Amino acid sequence: LLGGGMILALPVTLFGLFLILAALLYPQIRQSRQKKEVRGKFHLFLTHVTVLSLANIDRIDIFRRIAAIEEYDALASETAEMVALVDAMNRSLDDASRQVAKTTSSELLSDFLERLSYTVGAGKKIEEFLTTEQEEIMNSFVIRYEASLNQLDVLSDLYISMMIAVAFLLVFVSIIPIFIGIPALLLILAVVMGFITIQIIFTILINAIAPDDPLWFSSGNDQGPISRVRRSLLVGAALTAVTVVLALLGLAGVFGSLLPRPLWLGVAVTTLAPPRLRMRQEGKRGQKRDEGVPSFSTSPGRVEGVT
Repeated sequence: LLGGGMILALPVTLFGLFLILAALLYPQIRQSRQKKEVRGKFHLFLTHVTVLSLANIDRIDIFRRIAAIEEYDALASETAEMVALVDAMNRSLDDASRQVAKTTSSELLSDFLERLSYTVGAGKKIEEFLTTEQEEIMNSFVIRYEASLNQLDVLSDLYISMMIAVAFLLVFVSIIPIFIGIPALLLILAVVMGFITIQIIFTILINAIAPDDPLWFSSGNDQGPISRVRRSLLVGAALTAVTVVLALLGLAGVFGSLLPRPLWLGVAVTTLAPPRLRMRQEGKRGQKRDEGVPSFSTSPGRVEGVT
């Protein structure tokens, strides 16, 4: 590739340096991902803990139940560490909270555990503390959520501008070989490498900025929408592997003039339709469930008011 000239060698070299930089920054990226998991699930975590505290169960049992819920991701791991300190090391809940607060990578969780440690150590009721914390955290969560959406709007405009620039560059490199003796294929490959690099960078940025708001429910068993879509994707990928081989044989002339050459590309990707239809179906189901949430939420309130 280096023999292809600077126009091709420079994008390839920059892409390779980007991969090396990503590998070196992986620990920091992983820590940032853990912070994002805590920040995205913390309002659900705190609401769950508050509800359990009002059920008159032992304080450590509250966090023991939270630690068993895998959907909380990093929060479940940090809570499990705190429970292990109490069960295995015979530490008190306030000491365990203070210890985890010092080691966690999330400042949000660290501050919460510090306040929890002080409250438990002072002998105050944990349910009163959690109720107050929930109100403050929910207000803070709304502010952060709206700020993230505003950042995504800016990033969306920047992404559109970059795609327009890449499209313009692609047209430009198709004209350059007419005036300069540079192979058009090399220029097009350079633009494609730049396009791939831009896509990777924007994927990382969107993943870092976007708030954690799953569209589909994910359960522990294999009955949720994600599991059904995953099975459909596996079937579609397997069938696509077969149709790609058939398309290559068709392009090689094994089947004669059965189909025009451009149509063999359609044959190769047609089997990706079932996963797409499954995703569309699950999306409509999720939309119907979302539309039914307000009426469902008011029904228990009305029943409780009557009783």
